[in-house]
Parts: sequence; structure tokens; C-alpha cells
Amino acid sequence: MTYCIQSFGIETMEHWIFDIGIVANFGSLACEDAKLFAERFMAGWKLIKGRVPGARVGGFDIMPAFMLDANTEILDIVLKNDVRPDFISLGIFPYVIHKELQMGAQWVYSTDKSYALHTVLELKKTLERFTLKYAYTAKIYVSALGTTIIHRNYINDTCYQATFFVKSIMDLINEVDMLCLYQMSDFNFSHTENHLLLNGRNGILSQFGIHKPGFLALWMMQRLSERMVARGEGYMVTKGSYDTYHILLCNHAAVSSGYCLKIAENVPAREAYTVYDYPETQNIFITLNHVRDGEYRIISNHLNRENGSLFDEWEKTGFWENPSGEELAYLKTAMHPRRNCSMRATTNGQLNFHIHLAPFEVLLIEAGLAQ
Repeated sequence: MTYCIQSFGIETMEHWIFDIGIVANFGSLACEDAKLFAERFMAGWKLIKGRVPGARVGGFDIMPAFMLDANTEILDIVLKNDVRPDFISLGIFPYVIHKELQMGAQWVYSTDKSYALHTVLELKKTLERFTLKYAYTAKIYVSALGTTIIHRNYINDTCYQATFFVKSIMDLINEVDMLCLYQMSDFNFSHTENHLLLNGRNGILSQFGIHKPGFLALWMMQRLSERMVARGEGYMVTKGSYDTYHILLCNHAAVSSGYCLKIAENVPAREAYTVYDYPETQNIFITLNHVRDGEYRIISNHLNRENGSLFDEWEKTGFWENPSGEELAYLKTAMHPRRNCSMRATTNGQLNFHIHLAPFEVLLIEAGLAQ
């Protein structure tokens, strides 16, 4: 702490977030003793707050599927000792515990397409007692959001990754106070297999620095305006200044119930899209009401299996190994959503859209009044 203060200064560190997490083993479903961790957390909280009062200090880093009881016990202890975490953190990975008579407890993948939302709502329900008992309302930080907790599954490379992120973020946008992704790059986990273009790692950049579908989906989301005017299952509409609108949609699929039990097995690359309950193309009608009359410039950005998917581009080559520098340079520039532009007029203050959304597609529509 002294080194950080001397190096960065207290004013800078007061913008920092300190997330103190409990030690857990996802394989054995065991975690650090709650009472011992609570003592460690309180000591860390007091040390940091004593030196950098403005810093945000919280944590626990719980996995709700098997750590809600520990979270409740820890929070009860620290609040009794007048230590009030600035936030409670959790990791969201779509797993549940499946119990079989002869195998004991084990992780299996969830078929719930709204897993992230239901996870947060369940945590909030357990925290209600602390509002009544201690007048403590916890902020919730998602310290990690990821498609899997393993580093070898093509779920992390297909367009499923893109729709998982978009669907989860749209569901959580009004439910949590901060959201972080689990892994930025595949590079850290790919040293022993660097002859492959993709390895099923859970980053949003490939080991060669090429954008995966998840990266492109987040790029599309950052183009949204700040003012949300509508949100529902698989869509979001925002409005910006100067009569601009953004419509974001995704057609997310669930992992099949059969493959959920075998999530630790990485299927061959050629079978990567067989593990999902394959969705149908969606026909969607959207009407924006009370818009200013005139001609609107419509730009649509399509991210799907045909446009912007590094995995599907790799499939077209027969999954070749040892890509050359020239091939990598091409893929770095070729991986982007398809962009279309058209003009459309309003009708009585309405702007109408008829959209065909392909399976695993993320679509961003930008509509702006032509000047």
C-alpha cells in the first residue's frame, strides 16, 4: 500500500476499486472458511480505507451457484463489526450444480438463456435481509462475465459468444452497478498450441490479436446512445442528440440439454455449432413513435456467421493450421460486421422497420435525420 501511494498518489488511488475475493475451488465446490475470510476482509478493508479513504473497497467474488450461503455469513459478520463493503462482487458463468446419485455434485452448463439476470435477481433476494437488519443496501459489481470457466471449448469462439455478451449485458444494464468481462485475450492460454488459429479459449481477441465475435459485439454496443427509450427480450433502443436512434438486437441460442452435461468436452471444430438448440430466423417489426418527420439515413451493422465471425471464416478454409503472416494480416482487416446504408421516410411521426434476424446474429441499426 505504501509503495502504491508513493508511486501513484492518494488522489489517483481514490479512483481505484479494491475487490477482495474469497478463495474457492470450482472443481470440488469448496471455498475458504467464511469466518476466517471475514477476518481477512475486515483487516484489508480497514487498511485500505485508513490510507485511501475515497477508494471503493468491497468484494467476496462469489459464484452464486454454490456460494450464496457463504456470502450471507460473511456479510453478516462484517456488518456486525461496522465494516460496510462498498460493493458485493460476483462472477457470472452459466453453470449450475447437477447432482447424480453415483457421481456427487458437479458443474453442468445451464440451458437458461437469461442466466445472468436470474443469477443477479437471486443474489438481490438474499441481500434484502441486510437492508432490513443493518440499513445496508449493497451495490453489485459483476467482476467477471464469461461464456465458460474452461479454456478449451469452441463455445468461446463461435457467434454464441457475441449473442451471450449482448443478451447478458442488456438484461443486467439496470440491475448491476458495474460489469467486467472475464478475459480479454486468448494469448495467455495458447503458448502450447500456437499453430492453431483458434483454440476454444475464452478471450474476445484471438491469440494472434484478431477480433472474435464477442469483441465486435461489444464494439457495436459502445455505439449506443446514453438515453434508453425501450428494452425487452433480445432488444434495446436508445436515443441520442439531433434525432438519432440506435436499435440493438440479438438472436441468442441456448446450449442443448444433452451437451450441457458434457460441457467439459470440447467437440471437434467441425461440430462446434451442433451443441446448441438451434434458433430460427426471427421476423421482427419495430416502430419508433413520435419521431420528427423527414428522411432518415439508416445504417445497419450485421454480425453473424457470414459476416465478422473469425470461427466461421476459419471453417471455410478447412480449419488450416499454421496460418501465414499474410493470412493473419488479411483476417485482421476482414473481421468486421457487414454495413449497409439506405434512406427511409417517416409516416405520421413513425419510423418502421421489418427485420430478419439470423440465428446467432447481433444487429445494430443507426437511424439519423438527414440534414
